[in-house]
Amino acid sequence: MGATAIAWPVQPLGGGYQHTGDATAEHYASDMEGAMTQERSFGAYAYRLRFRFFTGARWISGEVTTTQRRLLDFLNMDHPQPILAEEASVQTQRDVVAGPTPTGDALVNAAAVIFAEPLEDSQEPLPPGDPLLLVRKTPERAKLVLGPYEITGDVYVAEGAGVFGALLGGRKRFVPVGKAVVRRIDEPCFLEEYPILFVNKDRIEYFSPAST
Repeated sequence: MGATAIAWPVQPLGGGYQHTGDATAEHYASDMEGAMTQERSFGAYAYRLRFRFFTGARWISGEVTTTQRRLLDFLNMDHPQPILAEEASVQTQRDVVAGPTPTGDALVNAAAVIFAEPLEDSQEPLPPGDPLLLVRKTPERAKLVLGPYEITGDVYVAEGAGVFGALLGGRKRFVPVGKAVVRRIDEPCFLEEYPILFVNKDRIEYFSPAST
């Protein structure tokens, strides 16, 4: 399933890339601890997931082949080697008119990704997990600042953990942010909205509750 990027004003980060689908933050908010380990045990299947990565200087679009059904789970696996992006294309903020440049296959350093946008996940449901491992999460509005970019959106935290529970503890590098609004601190007119983004915790400079 995809997610539609709504860009305003005319020159968005990704050059106005549009796609169809109905992905929502809730699709990624439900979290079964240990789900990725369970998924690996179903390793007879491989899925192709479409994505866009934003590194600050450029967007990198492409596909990955993985046993994971969701891009978020793929990103939160251990990546000792760069990610192999298949059928990749690259676009800088100067390429809004010219559009993305196809590069074929490319290697991407996951640590360099500021945030990722899922374009298409597997349509198959996740395998059933152990109900005793279910982590119930609720949305909390938060502000995340990464360099010149300020993202306001819903982070998902365990019951009673408070908004900071979205970042504290755990080994997962990327956190889902729903109903995300992206601004540039140095460009007051810059604003973009996304149904869902996956934000790299290691790139966050500060994080705070957002006013409603």
